[in-house]
Amino acid sequence: MAFLDNTTVFLDAVLTDLGRQRLAAANGTFRIESFSLSDDEIDYSATNPEESPIMEALFNNSTANKYNLVSYTDNNLTHLPVIEIADLSNRNSSVYVGTGFTDFPAQGFLLLANQSTIEKFDNGSPASGVLYGNTGTLNASNTNVIRTEQGLQDTTNELDDIHHTMQDDVYEICVDSQIVSLLDSSGNVLTPNYVDDDLINYYYVNGVDEDFDEASPIKGPEGTSLQLKLASSQSLLSSGFFIDRLSKSVTVGTNDYSYLDTNVKVKGRKTGFVKNIPVRILKAV
Repeated sequence: MAFLDNTTVFLDAVLTDLGRQRLAAANGTFRIESFSLSDDEIDYSATNPEESPIMEALFNNSTANKYNLVSYTDNNLTHLPVIEIADLSNRNSSVYVGTGFTDFPAQGFLLLANQSTIEKFDNGSPASGVLYGNTGTLNASNTNVIRTEQGLQDTTNELDDIHHTMQDDVYEICVDSQIVSLLDSSGNVLTPNYVDDDLINYYYVNGVDEDFDEASPIKGPEGTSLQLKLASSQSLLSSGFFIDRLSKSVTVGTNDYSYLDTNVKVKGRKTGFVKNIPVRILKAV
């Protein structure tokens, strides 16, 4: 959605993939109940405030509304909520330290694509931050998870609690369906709420309202936590396109592997805060 003219108010609106599906269904499921605003990629220093720029609605959903604008009625707020990766060994959510790689992404996780890779890399004894891409018993036996925690960063201890308008009870998780799929913390495959035209899976996952550990990355009033696992997609395992054409090569120990990097996008449905979690997929060659 965008303003087209600064003298008369016109709106140029483009429906999302889900919106187009519901409109085409013509069964009453298409109802505009809410909307969100964003100012991604807008450089205010390059615009004249007296002459609003002419903008067109974005057709590419992967570039639209990455960081939503939010409104709060309380004008006395001094902190806004954040989502952090909980690098905690006692929660089995430590990040991978990058052993065997010179360029491993900070605060990232390593996903072993299949059984052959697991046997060669760690033989079923995963180090911290190592996830198993196969589903079933072996994945469930690996207790490592991706964990995020949400809340306010307040090292002054001035705040006693987080307001309900800033606590995310539901999260939107986005992953590339051609590479990975989402599991719950027990290893069960989750069904995406919808898949867009870029084959990005969107999941709505409930957060958990619980007490955080003393070592939590949230240093203030606590919101909710989230724990997830990943699995390799069938297209990644059955097709050589991504691994053969998009990956890089690395030797760890005496074994050769191919790897590619992706992100898991975690977005608070209420606050709009976004956290991108780096994941490296490793496959034995």
